[in-house]
Amino acid sequence: MKLLSIFIIAFSFMNIGCAAKKIQRKQGIQGVVYQVTGNQMPGIKNSKAYPDNTENNRGEAPGFKTRLYIFETTNVNQVVQQKDSPFYSEIKSKLILETVSATDGSFKVDLPVGSYSIFAKIGTLYYANRFDEHNNIFLVEVKADTYTTVDFKVDYNAVY
Repeated sequence: MKLLSIFIIAFSFMNIGCAAKKIQRKQGIQGVVYQVTGNQMPGIKNSKAYPDNTENNRGEAPGFKTRLYIFETTNVNQVVQQKDSPFYSEIKSKLILETVSATDGSFKVDLPVGSYSIFAKIGTLYYANRFDEHNNIFLVEVKADTYTTVDFKVDYNAVY
């Protein structure tokens, strides 16, 4: 009986140890979707000649709610682009997940370690305006145990 009690106690500690090893840290992508519009040319701010020329940093740009799509790494040769614009009618890489940013533009998603491309949905089209040196669209790398921060600027109505 004593041997059975020792075995049960030892087995219980082994299970607790295994359960602790199963805990996984989370990682993914977090950030803000924000919109920049109007004249962003350098010059006299808020003058009569340039009334919509405001500071061009994210702190003053309004965030907004939109649907975000996270795909596996997507190259320009895997999309149907609308002329030379940052809009796409079709993305031929694998969709990993979709989410909706909050009304202030903030979002956070859990993802496995890896590289991903992010697109916003504007009307019926996908939108992304950032590329790397290999023509991968809005590439974001997720590293273990950390959230990669992204500022997703929607600026198709801005003039630079």
